[in-house]
Amino acid sequence: MSQDAPPLSGEFATKAEAHLALGKEILFQMGKSIKYDRACSGGNDGVFRCPSAITGKTMTVPDDFQPPPREEGENQLEYNKRKRQAAEEAAKQAGLCPFKAVVRRFKCRRTGETKWRFDTLANGATVIPHSEQCEAGAVLTGSLLRSFLEAEVRANPDISGPGVIKALTAPPSTIRQHMMPSKSTLYRVLQAVKNDKAIVPSAANLADNWQGGDRKRGRRSKFPQEVQEFIFGLMTAKPSMKPMEALSHVRRRFPRLQGVADDQQIKAKAGLIKKQVKKLLQDAAAEM
Repeated sequence: MSQDAPPLSGEFATKAEAHLALGKEILFQMGKSIKYDRACSGGNDGVFRCPSAITGKTMTVPDDFQPPPREEGENQLEYNKRKRQAAEEAAKQAGLCPFKAVVRRFKCRRTGETKWRFDTLANGATVIPHSEQCEAGAVLTGSLLRSFLEAEVRANPDISGPGVIKALTAPPSTIRQHMMPSKSTLYRVLQAVKNDKAIVPSAANLADNWQGGDRKRGRRSKFPQEVQEFIFGLMTAKPSMKPMEALSHVRRRFPRLQGVADDQQIKAKAGLIKKQVKKLLQDAAAEM
């Protein structure tokens, strides 16, 4: 008996986008993973199977499988399709997981754009689900891992590796600790995401939208512009920095500020700029 197949309707701009959507859906609904069958896929379609049913680049078949003979008048495309169906049936009879989903490219009549859509089966589902005996548990890797990390970094650009694990596995998430990749893989991808300026806005871009210091209308601030810009740089580099930590940096960088502002005033200014940076980061993430 198989698990209930999740619905996956709609259109996708690219095959990669459809691949990512399918991976997330199967992860959330079944706690399983998928794998792209390169040998059975082409430029106009994509075939996805259970990782346990793929050896190398294509599907696994029983050792005793014998391809059916080619029929008279049958072209190569028709024969390959029939041979693949026979191989899938033999694999199913041998107890391999039957999971399968096929996405195809089509041209939208209304807009003329090329899009992708999953095949719909006779029962209305878009996938043949994993079997209940399937042991191919999900592991966050590739584009699936990166998509989750991008969401976490947009919410908190200063998030750490342990912080990511805690955020992704916290209830009501269906992601569990055993689904996480190795720490080295997680940290490597996390650092790549943090270095991606399309995900984390640069300090220069944030500074262009910052209205702190003397750029703000109204009463002139008692803090020199260079001090405010220094604090802004600190908070941009580390949005989670505490005002007390910022105070120590400011005192070391501007020792002559002692007679201009006391510690409490500097911490208050750091707290204000921290809120401004947080708002800028939220606005930048909303525009992406």
